Amino acid sequence: MASVQRRQHRIKRAIVQCEEVIVSASLTELHVFMAQHSREDVCDFKVFGNYSDRMCTVSLANSSAAIAQMSRKYTVTNLLLHKDTFKVTVFPNVDCAFIIALIVILDEITKK
Repeated sequence: MASVQRRQHRIKRAIVQCEEVIVSASLTELHVFMAQHSREDVCDFKVFGNYSDRMCTVSLANSSAAIAQMSRKYTVTNLLLHKDTFKVTVFPNVDCAFIIALIVILDEITKK
């Protein structure tokens, strides 16, 4: 149980730091720095894509290989009801909660 609490605490710290980074980022590429990261010149993750169309890819900073992808799910019902529904693909051994947190933050920023 303590492990889960430590993980939640790390995610919360990362989210706070991500919010600071996202606000100052351009809308084509986002650099994410984890809270325990000591260097500010090298990011841990990159998020890039077309946020107005609700499409993005998350990758490790030192690789172009995707670790998660998000796209808008278009259905007739969603279009008629003006609902945003997303399709998220998270690759194995990737923290799903962290990816979802990034997507929620990006969604909130693009709504402004």
